[in-house]
Amino acid sequence: CADAAIAVGQGHDIKAREDMMLASYMAGMAFSNAGLGLCHAMAHQIGAAYNIPHGKANAVMLPQVMRFNRLVCKQAYSEIGHALTQRPMTDTEAIEAVEQLISDVELAQTLPSLGGKREDFEGFAKAALQDICIKTNPRTVTAAQITAIYGSA
Repeated sequence: CADAAIAVGQGHDIKAREDMMLASYMAGMAFSNAGLGLCHAMAHQIGAAYNIPHGKANAVMLPQVMRFNRLVCKQAYSEIGHALTQRPMTDTEAIEAVEQLISDVELAQTLPSLGGKREDFEGFAKAALQDICIKTNPRTVTAAQITAIYGSA
């Protein structure tokens, strides 16, 4: 996790950049096998509407989607937190660690800071429900829940 902040903040650090490249490759392999879920389905909508790069759109949505999915992902999130920090974590602490990483690499932390408008969220929610990525989300979600998640981001 420290390599992410170093790679972003100190681009001349080749080792940190290599580590991030490897992490990116491994993440790509993982989601190729497991699917993407709600975060990507939601990010597709805001990325297209507001011309937000896909990684930034995912980063702004990820903590809120994790909060929604945590009811069925507690153990997995604890493992993610441990991987990020090298110390045992609860699922809630893991979400906080993800938020800290997003802050450390200076990505936007709120949807309004990227131009998000509440009046768009209901339409985005309906579109997200039709996005292929949502099929692999670990928890069933409704349009009203997606609208609320956009509102909390």
